[in-house]
Amino acid sequence: MVLKNSRGIALMTVLFITAILFTFIAAGLLFSSLDLKLTGNLKRSDAALLRIAAVKAGISMNAAINEAVKIWLKRKRETAQ
Repeated sequence: MVLKNSRGIALMTVLFITAILFTFIAAGLLFSSLDLKLTGNLKRSDAALLRIAAVKAGISMNAAINEAVKIWLKRKRETAQ
């Protein structure tokens, strides 16, 4: 038994499957672009953390140098007297 409107059903089936495939493709493109944005954010945050660590290390080094200079000046004054 062949339906008279089988061409219409086939068309609707193909359109439905095409719509599902386009939905999957669009979702894949969306998630890949989000992944690229997240990767960029991660790289920028890593660079910022490295800069913060470098600044902290520089401050620690500066404090150590200042302390050493104070000790040196104190000893120099003591020996001059």
